[in-house]
Amino acid sequence: MMYKLYPMHFEPIYKDAIWGGGRIAKKFHRSSVPPRCAESWEISDRIEGQSSVINGPLKGKTLHELIEQFGEHLLGHGRKDQRFPLLIKIIDAREALSLQVHPSEETAAICRGEPKTEMWYILEGGPVYAGFKKPVSREDWAHAVDSNRLIDLIQEFQTKPGDVVFIPGGRIHAIGAGCMMLEVQQNSDTTYRVYDWNRMGVDSKPRALHLEQAKKCIKLDDDNDPITLPQLIEEDGDFKRWTILSTLFFSIEKWEVSGLYRVNADPKSFQVFFYLSGPQKGLSTLLPANSDPLDLQGPLSLLRIFVKDY
Repeated sequence: MMYKLYPMHFEPIYKDAIWGGGRIAKKFHRSSVPPRCAESWEISDRIEGQSSVINGPLKGKTLHELIEQFGEHLLGHGRKDQRFPLLIKIIDAREALSLQVHPSEETAAICRGEPKTEMWYILEGGPVYAGFKKPVSREDWAHAVDSNRLIDLIQEFQTKPGDVVFIPGGRIHAIGAGCMMLEVQQNSDTTYRVYDWNRMGVDSKPRALHLEQAKKCIKLDDDNDPITLPQLIEEDGDFKRWTILSTLFFSIEKWEVSGLYRVNADPKSFQVFFYLSGPQKGLSTLLPANSDPLDLQGPLSLLRIFVKDY
């Protein structure tokens, strides 16, 4: 039996942390955000936070229930994912996040964690830390950890709105104070903290580090530039399209729409649209693979998130 779905909106899930800020409510004109909010999970299929539909005949259904019911009609032809493959969130960092690393596809089993590759689209700029200044040895690593000078080995970049930072599994990284971003990542919550700015947790004790796990998945020779540059790939009257990033796990484009533009469903992949400007600024829309079209009315800019068929 064939199903025809429709563009769906979800209730954001707000998460607190000691480094969280207070800008999400103001920037996106939301009334239900707690005073301190570190993350807004926009599209999530996790036990810790399950997105629920807020529009149309499927209102109240969770994302996981939709996948169980509709499967590849939502995800894309031939996709057999048991849960939504991505986690999409807004991050507001009043303070710097810990220096951390996530497993890759190759190291996840060794670390007994979930693989996590992610991307940051900068909404409000600030410092980010990603990769090493130069390849380091195990001895260099151990000495920096013992002397509490690990941050001295890490590249620092000043970002501005529109910058894109790529964090594949295994790349050491931290989000600096003042950054706000849209994060697109594999559906994972495995994080190994290796340095926390000598900060105390809510119990006035240092937060736990995960140095042994991190050693199993960190890429000590990673001194690559994490900033990626958009490439204009289409310009046609009222429509412009840039490719932002393309990985095995997700691909991202930026669109600018001046007039009326109709987006048809892609039978091979779901599409998520995050509105960067316009009346719906801050809204995330899921367009299932087998869906009625989505009509966009410019002027507006937005990000398109989807999965390529490699």
